[in-house]
This record gives sequence, structure tokens and C-alpha cells, in this order.
Amino acid sequence: MQKILLLLVCVAQGSNIRQRDSRELSWWNFWKKPSCEKVTPLGELDLTKWTEKSWYIHEQQTNGYQSADQLFCVTATYGYDPKDEYIRVDNYGNNGEVNGPPQVSGGNAFSDLCAKQKAGGDLLVSPCFFSNLGIFDWVAGPYWVLAAGENYEWAIVSGGQPKEEKPNGTCTTKQGTGWANINGSGLWLFTREPERNEAFVEMMKAKLDEMKIFTGDLLKVEQEGCNYEGATLK
Repeated sequence: MQKILLLLVCVAQGSNIRQRDSRELSWWNFWKKPSCEKVTPLGELDLTKWTEKSWYIHEQQTNGYQSADQLFCVTATYGYDPKDEYIRVDNYGNNGEVNGPPQVSGGNAFSDLCAKQKAGGDLLVSPCFFSNLGIFDWVAGPYWVLAAGENYEWAIVSGGQPKEEKPNGTCTTKQGTGWANINGSGLWLFTREPERNEAFVEMMKAKLDEMKIFTGDLLKVEQEGCNYEGATLK
């Protein structure tokens, strides 16, 4: 009987220690200084130039709405009217292979997408209907233009501040699946042409290295042979 009581006391003490350690670890995680390098979107972004032509994505990470088998012929086209607060977003890609079944934004309340410029390259993206409800800013996800060519011939876009820690002091954005992982996800390398420009791609990766953003999860988006059937292009 004494042995049983002693065993129960040891188990209870161990449980208390684990709970205390868990609380201490939780407080440490709360108070510790974030290790991810802070990045900022461009201070200025000319929306007229940004939206005047379609963008072709040549490398990107997976995100909450794009898995690795959907990274074919991916494009982004934006419609902008200076008199309108919101920018129309038309995303396109193919599932499974080049010229496979299209994945097109639009067609229902949740896939009709709009963007809104907060300041410079700091934008928000969300289903358009949330603007009618007056909660667009509250539910929208960050869309940051981190760098762009002088004539907007290339651009680096991130789904906000990278927070996921990676090797060698680098960080990146979320890559989980499902709607809960959409906001705060995404990293894209844009150019204006469907033909891959290796000099632009390597230069953009070098800029990401300077910003301590991890490039090891970027996947090539195949654009060769794409006919972009059903895509909105400029």
C-alpha cells in the first residue's frame, strides 16, 4: 500500500512539474523576441503601372488555396479604376498539368476577389462581398509588394510578414492547407512575360536572401506551352 501511495505522489509531482514547465515555456514563447527579420512593403506603388499588364508567376510557394499540383500556367491580372477604392483580382492556373483543368478566381461570392491599397506596396486581398458588409479590412489578408523593377517588369510579392522560422536565421510565410491558412501565406516571383527569365529569377532570389526570407520552398511554375484558356489577360 505504501508503495502505491509513493507511486501516486511521484506521478502527481511529475505532472505538476510538467505543467509548470509548460507554463514557463508558454510565457517564454510569449515574451521572447521574434527571430524573423522584419520586412516592409514598398513605400510607393504606382497602381496604374502595376495593373496595366498581366503578371506571370515563375516561382512560388504553396499556400492555403494552391497545392504543388496546381502550379501550372499561373497568372494574376488586376483591374484598376482610380475612382474605385477596390482593385479587381483575376487569378488563373491549371490543375495537374500544363493546359489541365483551369483554376480560375471568380464565379461566386467567395472566389470573386478584390484588393485594396493601404499604402504603397501594402495591400489587402479578400472576397469582394466583404466590402459590402463593411468588414473588408478586418477579414482581408496581407498582400505585400516587397520589391519591383523600375518599370514593373518583375516583382516579389509576399503574403505579409514572414513568421515561419527556417534554417540559418531565415523565415517564410505559412504553407498550411485550408481556409484557415490563407491569410499570411504566399510568396511569389512575378514577371510580365510567360517566358522564364533566369536573370530576373536569380536576382529576385538574391533580394529575398538579403531580406532573410527563405527561398528553399519556392517551386517552379511551368509556363512553357500554356494556352491560358479561360484566363483574363492583358
